[in-house]
Amino acid sequence: AYEVLERLWGELPAEVCCKWVRVLADSGEALSEEVTDRAFKRLVCGADLPRLGKHGFNCFEAVFGEINSRAAPGRRARMVISGRQVVHKGIKVSGQNLVRRRVSWFCCTQLRRNVGTITGYDEARVEHPFDFHNDHLFDGRKKENCLVPLDRLFDCHVVEDDRSPEDIRAFEVESVAAAPDRRFACDLYGMEELWRVALEAIDDGVAGRARDLLLALSRKLPERFLADTL
Repeated sequence: AYEVLERLWGELPAEVCCKWVRVLADSGEALSEEVTDRAFKRLVCGADLPRLGKHGFNCFEAVFGEINSRAAPGRRARMVISGRQVVHKGIKVSGQNLVRRRVSWFCCTQLRRNVGTITGYDEARVEHPFDFHNDHLFDGRKKENCLVPLDRLFDCHVVEDDRSPEDIRAFEVESVAAAPDRRFACDLYGMEELWRVALEAIDDGVAGRARDLLLALSRKLPERFLADTL
C-alpha cells in the first residue's frame, strides 16, 4: 500500500494528497498503522506544506495528532489528545465533537453515497443521536434528518471539502511528553514542518492555524521547553 501511495504522490498537488491520506487514515482498515506512519513521515512531511490551503492543513493536523498520540511498545504516547477517540472504524471523532463536521457514508440499500453536515447531537436520543443536513435530496426525503449512531453506517468517514468549517481543530491537546533522552524537549513527529507552515505559509489563515496549534502545544509542553528549544 505504501508503494502505491509513493508512486502517486508526485503526480498530485500537496493539498489533494493530504486530503487523500486523511480519508484513508480515517477509514478504518484502509491503511495500516505502519503505512500511515510512513506516509506521514516521508510523504506528508516531505510535501510543500507552506502552499497548503485551509482544508489541506486540517488534514495535516489530523494525521499529526493521530501519529503522535499512538503509544509504542515500551514507551508512552508522545502526546495525549481528545476529540479523535475511535468509536468505530472510519470515524475518529465522536459525540459533540462531530457537530459542524462533514461526514460521508455509503447507503447499501440504495447503492449511493450520502454526504452532509452533522448539525446537532443529543446523547439522550440513543437511536438517532445526530441531526444531519444532507447535501442532496433523494427519493423525496428531507435534507434535514435524524441520523443513527455512526457505527451502524457503512464506510463512514469525515470529509474535508469546500463546505467544511475552517475553524474547527482536528483535536484538542491534553498533554505532551518530554523526549526520553532530554529533560525538557519533546520529540513530536512533524514539528519542524509545523513551524515551517507557521512561518512560511502563503495563506495567512493557514499560518494562523499553524500558530494556534503551536500555541496549544506550548501550553502543554514540559516546563522550560521554549527556553530549551530556542
